[in-house]
Amino acid sequence: MKIEVNITKEPTKEPTKEPISFEIVDMSKRKYSEVKIYIPKKKGRKSVAPGDKWYAYFYWRDPETGKMNIKCKYYRGINQKKTVAEREEVAKAYQRSYQMLLEQEWCYYSLCFS
Repeated sequence: MKIEVNITKEPTKEPTKEPISFEIVDMSKRKYSEVKIYIPKKKGRKSVAPGDKWYAYFYWRDPETGKMNIKCKYYRGINQKKTVAEREEVAKAYQRSYQMLLEQEWCYYSLCFS
């Protein structure tokens, strides 16, 4: 958990007995969820059948409501692969890439909804 502290008094070299006021801002509410992979299954096995779309997804916190209700899906190139292993490889690469972008404060919401 990150805590941001804002001190409102200028520092001095001389000791004072005045209390210092500061504000602690809670940053525990993340703007996004972990990036996950949706893998469709048929009879308990991973499916690559036509119509079964694999994708990487995450939820984004709506700045107006404060709820994680914006689902962001990415299909690019995953469903063009023919085998389960190939699709897993591409999907995991997308998962790592989007997680890295989100950790570097990539702002999905402002790009798509502004």
